[in-house]
Amino acid sequence: HEAAEAVAFPSARSAITACLLALGSGPGDEVLATGFTCAAVAEGIMASGAKPVWVDVDPARFAMSPEALELAVTPRSRAVLVQHTFGLSGDLRAIEAVARRRGLRIIGDAALAVGSQGGGAPLVNFGDAAVVSFELSKTISAGWGGLAQTNDAAMAAGLRRVRDGAGRLGRARAASRLAQAGFSKAVYSPGLLRYAGYPAAALFRARCFRDSSSHTSPSQEGRGAAAVRPYMAAQAGAHWAVLESQLSRMDVVLASHRVAAERYTAVLAGHGAGAWLGWRDAGTVMIRYPLVARDRGRMAAWFGARGIELGRWFDYAISPAPVDPAACNYV
Repeated sequence: HEAAEAVAFPSARSAITACLLALGSGPGDEVLATGFTCAAVAEGIMASGAKPVWVDVDPARFAMSPEALELAVTPRSRAVLVQHTFGLSGDLRAIEAVARRRGLRIIGDAALAVGSQGGGAPLVNFGDAAVVSFELSKTISAGWGGLAQTNDAAMAAGLRRVRDGAGRLGRARAASRLAQAGFSKAVYSPGLLRYAGYPAAALFRARCFRDSSSHTSPSQEGRGAAAVRPYMAAQAGAHWAVLESQLSRMDVVLASHRVAAERYTAVLAGHGAGAWLGWRDAGTVMIRYPLVARDRGRMAAWFGARGIELGRWFDYAISPAPVDPAACNYV
């Protein structure tokens, strides 16, 4: 999406860490982040040594509130991490205006927003740098992996220094990840994915496959500069060849997501359920179709009785719910 530089990492969370390290972020710094997110964001920030500070969201769009961002800035604030949850964008112009006025660098979290636009531009182009995920549950998947892209030459140089300092994965670890990437290449297409989901789930339960957090969590790798270890190590070249083949399917995959969202809306309307229609914004491509309910259990039972399967995704402010929210500075 027209970025001058892109640097590959094992995951989007490690790309977040790399962006912050490239900015010189570390202990004592604060990173302002969207207060409705996943644990990967908290881990990515904390691995740099910085502390996450959570900014409230606009409940209609699950996006960072510019007014809440203004109130959250302190002298220790170093950067703002703007997540485009469900592929939706917030008021990006207002967020950018606050950040520039307060001297904050912007990192866009486009892990859920590949193919989506906001303000007439691709969301992956928002900010001084943006991170993308290619994990199995994302729009385009290579089984593993993420990247950071930027148009800032100094930022790109910093990202390369971080990545090069981590070296490459050992052969055993690289082979394990490549096997999962190969599976992804074989099944990750709109025609096959609906049938492959259950075999994939069985392989995860048997621990033949791992989700990205199993191998790319910084929890065992240290913090700050000490995190530049396997958490950041580059994938094998064959892994990125898988990704290249997936990117060639991009238009087909995005069209499939749009059609699916239209069908969900029609089915829900036919059952008399009021669907949340924020995704209808021009340019939005959703990889999950969110529903808001007062009673989640009752909603699941209602849909289940009609043969409609729901999934629990982002069902806590930091999902999955951390054992100790205070460890993520979520109090």
